[in-house]
Amino acid sequence: MSSSNVPASYDIIIVGGGTAGCVLAARLSEVSGLSVLLLETGGNNNDDPRVKTPALFGQALGDPNLDWDYHTVPQTGLDGKTSLLARGKGLGGSSLINLLALVYPSKSGFDAWADIGNPGWDWDSILPYLRKFQTFHMPSEKVVQGLGLDNIDVDAQGRDGPIQASYQNEDQLPIDKAWIQTFKNMGYAMKEDTMFGRSLGGYQITSAIDPQTRERSHASNAYLDHAMYRSNLEVLLNVLVDKLVFTEGAEPQVSGVEFLRDGQKHVAYARKEVILCAGSIVSPCILERSGVGKRAHLQALGVDVIVDNDHVGQNLQDHLMCAASFEANDDLETTDNFRDPDYVGAAMAQYQRDRTGPLAGAVASSAYMPLLDEDKESGNTTFQQLVNQHLKQHNGSVGKYYEAFTRKVLLDQHEACASFWLIKGQVHMQHNIAKDMFAPTNSGKYLSLLAVLAHLLSRGGVHCMSADPNNPPNIDPKYYSHPLDEELMARQIRLVQTVVEAEPFKSLVKPGGRRIPEWASFDSLEETKKLMLYSCMSQQHPCGTCAMLPREQGGVVDPRLNVYGVRGLRVCDASIMPIIPRGPIQTSVYACAEKGADMIKADLGYLT
Repeated sequence: MSSSNVPASYDIIIVGGGTAGCVLAARLSEVSGLSVLLLETGGNNNDDPRVKTPALFGQALGDPNLDWDYHTVPQTGLDGKTSLLARGKGLGGSSLINLLALVYPSKSGFDAWADIGNPGWDWDSILPYLRKFQTFHMPSEKVVQGLGLDNIDVDAQGRDGPIQASYQNEDQLPIDKAWIQTFKNMGYAMKEDTMFGRSLGGYQITSAIDPQTRERSHASNAYLDHAMYRSNLEVLLNVLVDKLVFTEGAEPQVSGVEFLRDGQKHVAYARKEVILCAGSIVSPCILERSGVGKRAHLQALGVDVIVDNDHVGQNLQDHLMCAASFEANDDLETTDNFRDPDYVGAAMAQYQRDRTGPLAGAVASSAYMPLLDEDKESGNTTFQQLVNQHLKQHNGSVGKYYEAFTRKVLLDQHEACASFWLIKGQVHMQHNIAKDMFAPTNSGKYLSLLAVLAHLLSRGGVHCMSADPNNPPNIDPKYYSHPLDEELMARQIRLVQTVVEAEPFKSLVKPGGRRIPEWASFDSLEETKKLMLYSCMSQQHPCGTCAMLPREQGGVVDPRLNVYGVRGLRVCDASIMPIIPRGPIQTSVYACAEKGADMIKADLGYLT
């Protein structure tokens, strides 16, 4: 239930009501003997039409009621450009404002988590939780036949989870059909279900959309709506967590949380545990403000050192995407149609009438691809030589295991190390303001292709700039600081032209048509590197800043999510990820939170 009273003491306090926090609050409050407090900085935005309506997600970006609207510091690797990092605000967190894509991680990626020192986090251990969070809805026979979705394995899907996973409506098929067939013609048909973690080729994404209402299914409405009325769950909104409260002893013990509400300072006490679920940007900052972090940095902030750990806030990883738009045939229906007020009105009326039409869908087409086998620009220098050259030159810039894992993925033609996305409309990635990126400012219609590297070697960090929780953090992903990332991204972008020139996708774009940017070229690595710097931004997947690793290898939490050197404190959100999943991280966050909830129940004696 939600309360206006300031709490005193609870068994468990969860800091952050985002994606992971909602899962934990719902699952832990299933135990009637546990009293749970959930603290969230934002409000309840479940009824906001920009949250509920799938295609309106872009309208929420930049709104301070829904989006923290973080930005990185200027990036040397992007010629001084900053990048937007949209983070959801309010119950549900980023699941309120993302692109709704339910993209599943790779088997090799989670097996690497286990191999690096995290027993119990391998693929076979995480797969049940990838199924637990979702209910899969089989598309209609018309969609299956129209798109050739013969890779779906119904038995591999989740059947009774809170998040609803569905496909697009039947009225949105032609462009996606051409996408999937083009990759089949290129020799990359998706041959098995993406839930098996080994997928390659073009495919149709499941979206977090309830097929009955055609509304967004997110962490707040799916997990918390049924739990909010439990007598053992308290939810406090519009509070700003400052720091943790410690009890002195042989080993520091977290005993509570200090937060601000209506300008007043309050303390809530935890009898058993505090769990940080504030995300990759805020969780490390709360640790630092509480005295857990690098000694020199904490002293510069004027914070007393409780636990000296240089790794807090480090290991920041993110996906970068680069885009180009191609002028499409005039008869195609794209988001460029939204320039016409009459079209907008008709689309809104259609959605309100029967939940169909352009507002009912989301980004639907993607592809997982290996790296190409040869670099013709370097006199047939193989990728293996390129990888060996750059990893040797920068040995030690990231952990040796990361390099070994990346090398394995890059050189295996059966592993996807890049993804490609289709946007049915124009994009302007040179901007760092969300509303400008997707605005249909150019005349005509466009189809946009985005290239994304799955595993980057560049590592950055997130740190407090002051001890005041109202001040924004310093976010520095250090994009392209590892030269191999730049070289591989430039080569992957060239595949965009291969797709555009292959049938049947080729028939969707105008021969010699306009491009965005107008000078976009894929004829040489020099040209693609120019595009890579100009039309590039974060894919909004920051993670790793409280990494689950052995402490001597850069860890902040252990495999049971306990913070090293502190009793009664865990972290459970995207910040624990030691290696970034190969695609959008939403599904991995849900799975980690589900697994984390079972771990906590077991450790407290409520699950056997």
